[in-house]
Amino acid sequence: MSYLRPTQPVTSDSAGTVTQQPTIPQRIYRIPPTYQQTQAHKPRRRPRLLTILFSLVMLIALAHFIAVLHMPPQATTPVTCTTLLRTSDYTKYVAFRPQQQTIGAIQFINQLVGQPAVLVPVTSNSTPPTLDVYVYGCTTQQHTPALTLLFKQQGLVGGSVSVTSAQTLLLGSMDTSLSAQDMVMQPAQQSNIYHEYRWQQGSFVQIPFPGLYPVLSRGEAEILQQQANSGQQLPWSDPLVTAQQMARELLQRSATDAGDMVLDNDGTTAHVRLVQRYPALTLTVTLTRLIQHNTSGLWFVTNVQTPGLTLQQNTLTPKITSPLALQGTTTLLGGKATVTLFDHTLSPIQTLAPPTFRIAADGNYTGSIVYNTNQTDQPGLLLIEITPPAGSPASAQVLLQNIIIG
Repeated sequence: MSYLRPTQPVTSDSAGTVTQQPTIPQRIYRIPPTYQQTQAHKPRRRPRLLTILFSLVMLIALAHFIAVLHMPPQATTPVTCTTLLRTSDYTKYVAFRPQQQTIGAIQFINQLVGQPAVLVPVTSNSTPPTLDVYVYGCTTQQHTPALTLLFKQQGLVGGSVSVTSAQTLLLGSMDTSLSAQDMVMQPAQQSNIYHEYRWQQGSFVQIPFPGLYPVLSRGEAEILQQQANSGQQLPWSDPLVTAQQMARELLQRSATDAGDMVLDNDGTTAHVRLVQRYPALTLTVTLTRLIQHNTSGLWFVTNVQTPGLTLQQNTLTPKITSPLALQGTTTLLGGKATVTLFDHTLSPIQTLAPPTFRIAADGNYTGSIVYNTNQTDQPGLLLIEITPPAGSPASAQVLLQNIIIG
């Protein structure tokens, strides 16, 4: 700091004498320091750590933003049919009632359809419960996949659905036409009606089970095989016994014969000869292990037909309706014919009028049967028997055919 000190004025007279004037007090002024001087003596502050970190983060974010702007646009992953079928909310497609229904496990059944497809079971909470079955596939429209309904079956009382080892779709439901007494008398598996479907030419088509006896559906056959595997002793583990029981139950054969024998058996298919004395009949029965193809597999009758008797198959497909018209050929002229329909329990179906059956001189025959049934689309059997005239040495003729009763 610098200060101005006061001075005393000096004067001189004519003689040159110097005289000092009284001191006049002077005001002292303080000169403030300059800004540079102040900053030179002020301690320097260091940048705070938080400020440095924030600046670095902002720089990194800016660099990332610039990099993203200069990146080429990436194509979105296209939605495939498999992804669509797996992730779709099926409650929006099946008229779902949340308080009354439950959707079961969604199952892919590509092997049945030959393309991506799912099975959607929906169970109601009613008593007894009912089952709705849906099968959805996928089609591509303008490069965009869309759901498509391939199959629907609703209102199956006490229903079940499964995929069989034969790559078919099997639906089961209770036979509501059976009385409580009937259900007690029938085997447990026969209280249900089973419908089997195979994917053919773009749709599911109901097909008959190739077995004719002891049951008429794959569902019942699988139950029997499970019972056998669990240790139950069933007569159908022997092909000869199975053929003989079939003849007693369906052909009303009264007794076995010493001529009954197994003609051949390769472990999977067997042929059994059955002999009847009156009326004379020699019948070859074909049996196959349809469900389990090893020594523990049960035998199922797959063909019963004598030589000389044929039936036009086009009159039976895809399902029969009443009245049923029959056409075919026979070599047994002048014989007496009987026609019987069996339902899924192997019980005869009531006819509304006696069946008609006429055999022409050239062996062509025509017939008709009018029947009544309370359950449609059930598996059944058609039995045609022609017996020779009295005193004829000819043998009787038999044909047993599996059918779907419409």
